[in-house]
Amino acid sequence: MVRENFSCSYVVWFVLVFILSGCSPLLVNKPGPFTDNVPCPTPGQPSGGFRDMKGTLLAHPSGKGADPLPGDKMFELQDRSGTTIWFGCYVHEDVCTDGVCKMVRLWLFWDAIGEYLGLEVPCGEPLTKSDHAEFDREDYETLDAILRDSASVLKHLGYDELAIKPDDTERTTGTTPVQVDGVTGATSPSLAEIVVKDAVYTCYTLWHTVYGERYEAIQDILRSRADKKFLNRMLQTGLPSRQAWAIRYVSQHRALHEAFYRQMITLISTGSSEVSSLALNFFRKDRMNKKVPDLLIETLEKVDINKQSEILEKLSELEVSDRSAIFKLLKMYESGEIDITLLHGVYRLVSPARLQDPEIASILHRLASNENLFIRNLTQKLLQSAGMD
Repeated sequence: MVRENFSCSYVVWFVLVFILSGCSPLLVNKPGPFTDNVPCPTPGQPSGGFRDMKGTLLAHPSGKGADPLPGDKMFELQDRSGTTIWFGCYVHEDVCTDGVCKMVRLWLFWDAIGEYLGLEVPCGEPLTKSDHAEFDREDYETLDAILRDSASVLKHLGYDELAIKPDDTERTTGTTPVQVDGVTGATSPSLAEIVVKDAVYTCYTLWHTVYGERYEAIQDILRSRADKKFLNRMLQTGLPSRQAWAIRYVSQHRALHEAFYRQMITLISTGSSEVSSLALNFFRKDRMNKKVPDLLIETLEKVDINKQSEILEKLSELEVSDRSAIFKLLKMYESGEIDITLLHGVYRLVSPARLQDPEIASILHRLASNENLFIRNLTQKLLQSAGMD
């Protein structure tokens, strides 16, 4: 790994990146930290300004496994605190079918957890279609949307499923089908509406570049750093995607569970909808200590009614039935901290043994005489089930 200040002179960068990246001379035709031309200002071509950002630049291997990419580097830009701003990689990929190939050159960028951020096209090297027409602004926007979709239909398709090849009749009668990326054949109808017209193979190749080995290389970097300090920083960023990554990582590593119980509890009430649900679902019967039920109950007063319902469901799933928890929940209902519509969720936690507790029984008998018919009937039914009516 290489660490240099981003404001180094171009000459130093030229030498440094050339040596460490293993790049060919074609990729260093202008001295600079990124080994290729600056983004082109031509209208329609994307330039997210990623390479203009300031910080400290690191270089990592960008590929692994059976198809390593020894000539590439995955760059990482960090701020002064050591927090990742982005990961970036110069991509030079062949798009080939039936022996017809073209080279695609561009920069791809990922955020601090490996989610696609954007792309930049070098000046003078625009993306092109099968008829050599250059991508216009709308084409780049379509491509960008495709690359942002981690669940794209392209994920499960093979290269040979992207186009409909002409049959022998077409070949012998002289019919000329549509050409796609320099390959004779029409784009599959199921894909025609979601890919860049006449560039299905380019879209496919770049999608699998974004979510392939380079993505896994970023995940390897993150996993190598994932100690308690790193994970705490991720959870404290306030950024849902980073918090979600950290929660999933902690969930998969038992040795970390107990150290993060309180952070998970906090995120239930403070996190985004996705983060809150992930934090709540972190808790399982085999993943909790004696303090967890009380911590979950304390969270009830900090969340809305929908989240309260989810927490009560979680308490039921965890088979929480201790006396302290039941008593606290009943008192919270009486004080108005739990909505009437959730009383049934509280009663689900009340085991027959808890009905014998004098304080719990006293609360229930009061509720069995409540002026509200719903509360009265629900409570009487609970007492009847234990023969206490």
